[in-house]
Amino acid sequence: MRSLLYFIFALLLLSCKESDKHRIARLTEAWTGKTVYYPADSVFESFEADSVRKYSLKRTEYTVVTYIDSLQCASNRLRLEEWKSFLQALRPAAKGRITCLFYLHPENREQMIAKLRQSAFNFPVCIDEDNVFYKLNRFPADTLFRTFLVNSENKIVDIGNPAEDPKVRERYLQRIMDTKPDPD
Repeated sequence: MRSLLYFIFALLLLSCKESDKHRIARLTEAWTGKTVYYPADSVFESFEADSVRKYSLKRTEYTVVTYIDSLQCASNRLRLEEWKSFLQALRPAAKGRITCLFYLHPENREQMIAKLRQSAFNFPVCIDEDNVFYKLNRFPADTLFRTFLVNSENKIVDIGNPAEDPKVRERYLQRIMDTKPDPD
């Protein structure tokens, strides 16, 4: 009798747990259409070899924006090589209609800069030591939901990390390539 009660209790616990598929669908629905807010004092730089290049940001049709916190930075979840591959594939398709922004909140700024230089990551990065970007947006704890494709009005139109998920990569590329450039 006791083992039957344990079995029923375990079954109830498992049936109450949200499946990954439902959780992803719920978070995607909740975040699609939300506005992404950027700190006014964001400074974007790229760290190539021994030089630092600063970027002035312009509004584009789309922006891929990703937030990487100190835990992801420390655990080698940056996936810089995968990001470089995605961004290089994106350049010909984007034709100036897209910006890619990286907000990094590392524990150690100098170690982060060393990682970026070592990998020759020459894309705009904001090292957000005060974590202002996160505080403005309150992203979900799930790291799958910290990379967004944002339209020119800063509204989220797609969610997911194209450096980690080939399906997300294809969705982003398809959406960007389907958009016709504005006539000059």
